[in-house]
Amino acid sequence: SGNVGIGTSSPSTKLDVAGEALIQGRLQVTSSAPEVLFSVPGGGLDSRIHNDGSGNFIFGTGTNSTTPTERMRLKANGFLGIGTTSPLDLIHLKSSSTDARQVIDGHTGFDAELKFAENGTVEYTIGHDAATSKFVIGTANVDTGKRFTINSSGAITFNEAYTFPTS
Repeated sequence: SGNVGIGTSSPSTKLDVAGEALIQGRLQVTSSAPEVLFSVPGGGLDSRIHNDGSGNFIFGTGTNSTTPTERMRLKANGFLGIGTTSPLDLIHLKSSSTDARQVIDGHTGFDAELKFAENGTVEYTIGHDAATSKFVIGTANVDTGKRFTINSSGAITFNEAYTFPTS
């Protein structure tokens, strides 16, 4: 059938690797900048993972006949850059042609939150409280420990006690 099996005598795909536990493997390329190409039949947009030889992984898209356009880079130090080849911190988003945005999208009826923690303990949370439809800055999460809220008409409440403007 043209299929190759490792750990199986009846491979079901072109390359079928089977094992009892964690499958460990090695893909070794003898060039100084190895690349894995995920090609689409018929000349569609390909995805590529490229090791630049310095421990940086570069994720890109392109066609088989073009140099890929870099979409994301994971540096050897663990910094992830989206839209930048030189991430300055753990996650660095950069746009060279429009606003840079990050979307946190909770399921219908559920909160969307950004949490700030120190040594595994959440200290502050910023987000949308789905139950009240308010923007909240609080402690553990947006449902409890509210310190600052803004409702859809712009009224601000501090510590769930003082609201401005007052009615």
